[in-house]
Amino acid sequence: AAAPAAAPAAAPAALPPPPPVVSPSTNAPLELTYNELSASTSNFAESALVGVGGFGSVYQSEALPSLPQQGACAVKRLTLMGDGGRGRAGGRGTGADSSLKEAMKEVELLGRCTPHPNLLPLLGYCFEPAHAPCLVFPLCLGGTLEDRLMPHSAAARTRLLALGWAAPPAPLAWRVRLAVLRDAARALAHLHGQHLLHGDVKPSNILLDAAGSSARLADFGLARVAKRQESAVPSASTMSVSGVKGSAAFLDPI
Repeated sequence: AAAPAAAPAAAPAALPPPPPVVSPSTNAPLELTYNELSASTSNFAESALVGVGGFGSVYQSEALPSLPQQGACAVKRLTLMGDGGRGRAGGRGTGADSSLKEAMKEVELLGRCTPHPNLLPLLGYCFEPAHAPCLVFPLCLGGTLEDRLMPHSAAARTRLLALGWAAPPAPLAWRVRLAVLRDAARALAHLHGQHLLHGDVKPSNILLDAAGSSARLADFGLARVAKRQESAVPSASTMSVSGVKGSAAFLDPI
């Protein structure tokens, strides 16, 4: 008798699809080390300094190993109380608490805000106890709106020279100035839509790209979350905060 026909070989079981690759959010700022920031700014050398303010100092960094795709960055090292405005490298005392709180608040507010092309994004931060707090942002080679409107002042020339401008840039055309105002207004509208108030809008906090054709609103040190209140006007609402902070020359006179 003929042997029974062999049963057909079972088809190989389909392999399960590979698990999706989960990458960290590209919008989340990275926690960086002070050593990396110090090395990228030649130990926060004067030659890397591009700006000084009441908050501290901003230094131009080389490309950071932790952020290789960004190229040069701006490292804001915050002032500690009694530090004289340059953000000392030594350890913190009790007087540094407010500086750390301001930095942590800026990180928290920028983290809650969705990205927008006209807001300067936070790339990274460093809160090591032995050093002044540092925040890292993209470097805007066009300088501030203040410096571009008054490029021949001594302070503006120094800052623009540090950004690579060997000679003062040409005056901004009126069309460009209007575009900068439009970009700043778009940034504010985006913030207000998320119940965030910037609190310190002024020309030195509006940064331009190298071509001067695009602007970003920066510096959230005084930003706050606002409380929404219904308005007497139909389909309108208002927002309020307690206390008044900001740059005196640019505060709302009302």
